[in-house]
Amino acid sequence: MEGVSHMKILMIGPDFRVVGGMTSLNKMIMEEHFEDFSVDFSASMHDSSLIGRFSQWAKNLFIAPVKRFSKKKPDVVHIHVSTGLSLWRKTSIGNLWSILGVPVIYHTHGSKIKDFIGKSSKLTRGLIARRFRRADMTLTLSEGWKEWYSSALDLDLDKINVIPTPIKIPNEEPSLRGEDILYSGLMGNRKGTFDLIRAWALIPKESRNESVLHLIGNGKVKQAAELVNELNLGDSCIVHGWVSEEEKKRLIGRSGIYVLPSYNEGLPMGLLEAMAWGLAPISTNVGAIPEIIADGINGFLVDPGDIDTLSNRICELMEDASKKHKIAISANKTARKHDWADYVVKIQDIWNSVIES
Repeated sequence: MEGVSHMKILMIGPDFRVVGGMTSLNKMIMEEHFEDFSVDFSASMHDSSLIGRFSQWAKNLFIAPVKRFSKKKPDVVHIHVSTGLSLWRKTSIGNLWSILGVPVIYHTHGSKIKDFIGKSSKLTRGLIARRFRRADMTLTLSEGWKEWYSSALDLDLDKINVIPTPIKIPNEEPSLRGEDILYSGLMGNRKGTFDLIRAWALIPKESRNESVLHLIGNGKVKQAAELVNELNLGDSCIVHGWVSEEEKKRLIGRSGIYVLPSYNEGLPMGLLEAMAWGLAPISTNVGAIPEIIADGINGFLVDPGDIDTLSNRICELMEDASKKHKIAISANKTARKHDWADYVVKIQDIWNSVIES
């Protein structure tokens, strides 16, 4: 597009050492070669300590006016926003850039934002809404999230754009996968890790003996392993913890079912990746997940915390290979709508629209 070549984008988000979907997306963006844009990255936090978060926040505030009046002045500041303290830190940085006359985009990810806003006082909600309204664009992961942000923070729908979580589609066509079950993500209560272990314990032992439940990811790994031992599931449930990408692909190849029984979510990248690899998904009706999974068609949806139903759904797919394969094929078709190549086009269109406005 004429007039926008070599535009500068300043991307602000967690340091690449911070594990999570937001970091995975930022890495993908930074590794991409954009024809009309150069993207610079500034870490908003470099570790989990308050000192680390505060120091990076202060650094971003300090360098903003310096960059604004230098040759490195960005044409757009694109900030990845979560919830809680992250929301306050990131929006203060964004508001400063707005004051400095540079367009700002807030890219929302926080799966706990509904609880955070819902429990906040009227004054707090008003302050958050005021900060968001200063941005030139707010990005959400789905139409449902778009409507929620508009309603909760009284944002103009014309200034909210939907850009779902992208994935890089594997070249392999989906085929009959292995018999194992896979979970990936941060281990803990929010992701329903312990619910999954308890649901696995409810499955008849003879069925469990035919498969293995693999749990990969960081977080409360020790607690997950302790629960496995407590329920005597060591023969059929392996808590791997964090694994390499190569090991992750090996476990995907062994598995035919992917389970993510979260209590709240945005639009999880791990779920989409599993669907793209041809695994039949079982998840919960939270966040944007019901917008991509139609219960019984391209996956199963259960209520968060419903361990009995979760167990039954896993057992159902384990015992019916034909149904599992049919659902996996449909899930793969859905995942292909989130192809990274399409995302690259859309994110550039968004940057262009903000610059032109």
